[in-house]
Amino acid sequence: MKRTNLQAIRESIRHWMLDIVRPLKADNIIYSSIWASSGESVKCFNTDCAMCILLFTANWCTCCPLSITVGECAAEKSIYRKFRSKPNKETATDMVRALVCTYWAEKNGENDY
Repeated sequence: MKRTNLQAIRESIRHWMLDIVRPLKADNIIYSSIWASSGESVKCFNTDCAMCILLFTANWCTCCPLSITVGECAAEKSIYRKFRSKPNKETATDMVRALVCTYWAEKNGENDY
């Protein structure tokens, strides 16, 4: 079955909650994209995002629902860039909130492609 935008957004929300927010809430710390507790890489890149896997093209994020709702992840002041520059519970939770808003905008047909 082909993944839809809504499925990809749900997968991205689940990924951020389980793989990033949950460990941060358990007081794990991220240093340079590495979990301090285990030395493993933090899965927070386009290769880990269901929406990026579905939609990422040579044109970057032009038709990504998150990009349409809150701005491209690569933009200087984006929610994602804030997380990357200061990876903590608050910025990760902000990313999840943006994904949830994106889900509802997509579900209600508010994203104009």
